[in-house]
Amino acid sequence: GMNYAVDAGFAEVDFGEWEAKTYDQIQSEYPGQWRQWIDNPDQSAPHGGERYGDFMRRIESAWQAVVNQHRGQRVLVFAHGGVIRAVFRAVLSLDSGSLNRFNVPHACHTRIIVYHHPGKTDLAQLERHHTF
Repeated sequence: GMNYAVDAGFAEVDFGEWEAKTYDQIQSEYPGQWRQWIDNPDQSAPHGGERYGDFMRRIESAWQAVVNQHRGQRVLVFAHGGVIRAVFRAVLSLDSGSLNRFNVPHACHTRIIVYHHPGKTDLAQLERHHTF
C-alpha cells in the first residue's frame, strides 16, 4: 500500500471570524475589510485570523520540508486552493499580491517537478496546472 501523512503545515489559511461565512456575509458583517485584506495581504488580518505573511511562511516551510524529506521521490499533496497558490508563490518566486491571478478550482491538478543537482540550489518547475 501507499504511505500517507497529514501535515498541518499545509492547512488552509485561518480565516478567523470569517470562517464558514460567504463573501456576502463578510461584506455585510465586516464592511471594507475584505478589500483591505485582498489589497494588503501581508498586513495584519483584520478578521482575527492568520496573517497572510505568516500563512505564506508556514506553507513555504512545509513545502521545503517535503522537498527535502522526499528527494527523488514522487509525492502527492492534497490541499486547498490558498495552499496551492502559496506553493506557486514559493516555486515561482511571486509576490503575495499576484496570487489571486491563478484560478485554483476544486479538484484541479497541479504538477511541480523539483530538480536536485549536487552543490546547487534545487530548481522547482511548474510543469502543469489543469483546471478541469
